[in-house]
Amino acid sequence: EQSAGQTVTVLVPLGGSKGSFHVSGEMTTPNHRVVQSFEEDVTGQPAVAKAVPLRAGSYHMVVVVKNTATGAQSSSALDFTVD
Repeated sequence: EQSAGQTVTVLVPLGGSKGSFHVSGEMTTPNHRVVQSFEEDVTGQPAVAKAVPLRAGSYHMVVVVKNTATGAQSSSALDFTVD
């Protein structure tokens, strides 16, 4: 989701689990330069929301979620443009 102020809101659902997770994300430009990143440990929440300021342009985002109790890990990637 993108707001008028060029702040992108990243919403990471955690499957409604009440477990503990380590959530990290990284936004890069098409030439693979890291422009923003975030990292957070979360316990007992159904999702994580992060507001990320970005300039106009094209980006690639990768988000990794790791269940800290089981070690299970998943990742998701998305290409998007900020106007």
